Amino acid sequence: MEEDKDRKPSLGQEMISTLTDENARSLAKDYAELAIDAISGNELIQAIPVFGTVFGLARGALSIHTALWEQKVLKFLSHTDGATEEEWTEFAEKLSNEKGGTSRAGEALLSHLERLDDSDKARLTGMLYVAAARGELTISELKRCCMIIDRVYLDDLDEFAMVVYSAGGGLVEARDAMMFLGLVDRLTNSKVRGGIGPEQDEPTSIALKLLHVVSEEGRLR
Repeated sequence: MEEDKDRKPSLGQEMISTLTDENARSLAKDYAELAIDAISGNELIQAIPVFGTVFGLARGALSIHTALWEQKVLKFLSHTDGATEEEWTEFAEKLSNEKGGTSRAGEALLSHLERLDDSDKARLTGMLYVAAARGELTISELKRCCMIIDRVYLDDLDEFAMVVYSAGGGLVEARDAMMFLGLVDRLTNSKVRGGIGPEQDEPTSIALKLLHVVSEEGRLR
């Protein structure tokens, strides 16, 4: 889909533009661990395109909710330095050809970050976007992985990563949640070793791709 380059960028487009801006990503990395009260109204952070736009819209009426959202955006951006400038530019071009273009893609990302109940999830989302920019995930797989990160309880995902890494047995308490999120398939007797042996759980293909990006040796990064 061709985007109108003469129109003022939307908030969503500003977010995608920030991904292609090495200086903005570097600045976010420097400020990602700031305390909430140090983030609100910080003039240096306003140099990051998407923050400048939000500050303008808020007209100084910043709240703790806004500050928490800003912290998640900073954590997300601080973990996007694993792709090159060229890879980010190519990724943005792919998004521009999706339905709704970079405006819709950026708005979806901002909405996703706003919903997250843990700022560590924003960090993991940054890793997923890096994987997509590097071509390790398709846009469709990226969306699905972000949906999983949004809904998962991180302790369950950490346990799941260890079970998959160690080729262990059942998922204990996390099993039902992992199945609900599409991370686990239950193989019936007919699918296990030619019908011989007990039923067992198997990670799905999207689970393996997700864990490849966000975990290492059985632990979340």
